[in-house]
Amino acid sequence: MAPIKLHADYRSQPSRAVGVMLMMNKDKIDYEFVLQAFERTPEERAKYQKEISPFGTVPALEVDGLPTILESSAALQYLAELDGVPEHWYPKSAKGRMLVNQYISWHGPNMRKNASGYLEAYFMEPFFMKKTCPEDELEEIKEGFEKMMDRLENYWLKDSEYLAGDEISIADLQCISELVNVEPTDIDMGKERRPKMAAYIQRVKDKLSPVYDTVFKDPMEQFGMGFKMFQRSKQLQNVTKL
Repeated sequence: MAPIKLHADYRSQPSRAVGVMLMMNKDKIDYEFVLQAFERTPEERAKYQKEISPFGTVPALEVDGLPTILESSAALQYLAELDGVPEHWYPKSAKGRMLVNQYISWHGPNMRKNASGYLEAYFMEPFFMKKTCPEDELEEIKEGFEKMMDRLENYWLKDSEYLAGDEISIADLQCISELVNVEPTDIDMGKERRPKMAAYIQRVKDKLSPVYDTVFKDPMEQFGMGFKMFQRSKQLQNVTKL
């Protein structure tokens, strides 16, 4: 059987989640990483869309005998059920699996929507697209982000060290990939008033070490450099207005 191919760019949060899962289980899963950089030519994008992902998105998991797996949640679930992969990634118990599935269902319309949505409105759209979000809309988006973080602190991490119990799972891979995107910015994550969340972030990083740095270091450094440029551009704009 040919190796599984992960088509991804680790600047993508879902790509990082799947990449970490593969690296953490590299002795159990034969795979290859295929870079699908965001800066592809139109021809490269069209080829990728025709041959791999009809949506043109990353990550995409190419597996012999299966349609390409296009959603990170489905990719993580598939990988977690391969022979030899430790059960804690996707527990077989009814309770454990329910807890993982429940978070995965919540992740997209809550964690991803609010964390990425706030970053896009606050930083990415103004910096890359020169599009400014009205203050009242930005405040509403910020409120959604704060409510989501409160739910992470007060519900998901209320009684356990990880999202689905006391062992790390694929749910945590998705969550950490979104959470740490906020860290290189000056957005207040409220770590002081959310001690469970702050401890959780460090716990997951430590648990995934050294794979965490392999996947996250370069994208987060690039993101941080971009944010510093954004801050300088805002300072220059303020000086110009004076």
